Amino acid sequence: MDSLESLKKRASYFSWMLDEYIGNAYVCDLETYELLYLNKNACETLGQPPDSVLGCKCYEIIQGRTSPCPFCTNS
Repeated sequence: MDSLESLKKRASYFSWMLDEYIGNAYVCDLETYELLYLNKNACETLGQPPDSVLGCKCYEIIQGRTSPCPFCTNS
């Protein structure tokens, strides 16, 4: 298995583990705050399918804010 295939396989394990996690999990870009991934539970909590929120700002979708959260740990 070449390194690209190995990387894809490991990434699929990561996605599977987060999707099986019973809590909310998401990944966002540290510079743009864009949502890159939400697990199944987070989508259910938000009542939104992934396609409708991916690429949106995390603070808008998750907290209903118009600017980054004051408690954000991205910095």
